[in-house]
Amino acid sequence: MEIERPKAIGVDRAVVALDWPRPQVRRVLSQLASKGWLQRTRRGSYEPLFAETGGIAVPGAWAALTEWRVPHYVAFASAAYELGLTPDRPGEVQVCVRVGTSRPKAWQSVRLRLIPLRTFSIDGTDERDLHGYPIRVSNVEKTLVDSAAVPARAGGPFGLARMVTRAIGAADWSEFARLAASTANGGPAARRLAALLDVLEEQIPSELQQVAEASARDTSPFFLGSGEVHGRRGGELRPWGVVVNVSPEGLREEVQR
Repeated sequence: MEIERPKAIGVDRAVVALDWPRPQVRRVLSQLASKGWLQRTRRGSYEPLFAETGGIAVPGAWAALTEWRVPHYVAFASAAYELGLTPDRPGEVQVCVRVGTSRPKAWQSVRLRLIPLRTFSIDGTDERDLHGYPIRVSNVEKTLVDSAAVPARAGGPFGLARMVTRAIGAADWSEFARLAASTANGGPAARRLAALLDVLEEQIPSELQQVAEASARDTSPFFLGSGEVHGRRGGELRPWGVVVNVSPEGLREEVQR
């Protein structure tokens, strides 16, 4: 679609191209529209907005965050993009806040998505100069912990694969282990990252390996990708206790982007 630049993308065409069930295609197209990559023109039809406008945050998002006094930090795929861990920029800036935090009424036209966390903490965040503004953003290690714990916020297993392969040499894995130990889902996050590196035949840092192996003991296995999206078939990858239900070849191709 990026190459051909069709005037419209219909559900029928996407079903044929992707060979996915129609409900899943509708859901994915809707999510792409909410992220700013597609624009819904009528029922079942979308206009592509790649490159020119897709994924570009509306001016004012960074200024709005600078003026906001509520505890927050830029996270997940937004932080990964700013840190150079992914080439994909979300259409909305993802901002973590405490549960119960309300979006200011003045932000109706600002492309910011608030993500409430029950265990919100600014530990592992830094204030950086982003686009000319001082912005609090999660560091590489916290971005990995957060994103691996909730991969749907970071492009799923494919987005997470891009992030962790780019972070192997850039991350302080001792710091990652510390943050994972202080986060409710830090253990499962480490298992998912270790499994991805295993599948991609990359070296697994010893600190990551220790956290992942400790978490996997006496716990049930879980899927590498969402079972609803990627299905529930796959072999369990030991010792991580992770069922690989996504294509290893697809993961390897994705990290080369």
